[in-house]
Amino acid sequence: MIPLSLRFAAFGPYEKEQYIDFTLFRQDGLFLISGPTGAGKTAILDAMTYALFGRSSGGGRGSFVSMRCQYAGQDVQTFVEFTFEHKGKRYQFYRYLRPTRRKDLDGFEEMARAGELREDGVARLQQ
Repeated sequence: MIPLSLRFAAFGPYEKEQYIDFTLFRQDGLFLISGPTGAGKTAILDAMTYALFGRSSGGGRGSFVSMRCQYAGQDVQTFVEFTFEHKGKRYQFYRYLRPTRRKDLDGFEEMARAGELREDGVARLQQ
């Protein structure tokens, strides 16, 4: 799997939308996610893992709903979008939270869309 891009908002410590273009590092062949404590390394891995599997990278940080930024307002969309390439095909996974009125869902409901991006621009989606 070759990461291409990661986009997320109101996720982990980040209230505003974040975008990482991994293709900028492609020429070097290998890259490292590094930084001091609290810089957001785990948030990047959590965002990728949530997009793919619906859980955090360590598994111990709770549900997608619990990863919503505590500083984000109710009107701010929480989402994670991860695009990658595998065996020459491009894939994109997108998960988001939708506000709900159901009390048992703590105010938000997890929604997911996953699909293969094809050359014609049409994606097969699974709900």
